[in-house]
Amino acid sequence: MNIFLYGTLLNDEIRQLVFSETLQDTRVAHATVDNFATFEYPGECFPILLPNENSVTHGILLFDLCPKALARMSFYEGDEFDLATINARMENGEQVNAYYNKAVYIDCSQADQRWCYETWEEEHSAVYIRQTEQFMQSLQSDLSVSSASDVWQKLK
Repeated sequence: MNIFLYGTLLNDEIRQLVFSETLQDTRVAHATVDNFATFEYPGECFPILLPNENSVTHGILLFDLCPKALARMSFYEGDEFDLATINARMENGEQVNAYYNKAVYIDCSQADQRWCYETWEEEHSAVYIRQTEQFMQSLQSDLSVSSASDVWQKLK
């Protein structure tokens, strides 16, 4: 399964913490999606990807993720997201069908503030990396996704 990443998982350290050794043999490529933009998830510092005419979102593609990698990503993303399909364009122009983490259980009209990776990197990444490290360690305790969400809230 191919996955388009567009938010906090663009950070190398967070991606390593989330996927661990499961990305060893995974091909990675820079890509964009047209007519989508990242917005701040209401009340949080992470993004959601929403349709937005004439916008382009830059991200990366992970190719042929193994089931363990998908499970780790699902744990990290929590129950705020489900996988949906999207068409991404690699730097060489090749179009790739991929999945992305689509926000669920949210009134998208509340997401009116654009999210910027560079700003997030500067203002939030150091704390987010520490939280992600602790959070992914809780995966060892076989928590459900909803229980994991409770753990994340306590780490904030």
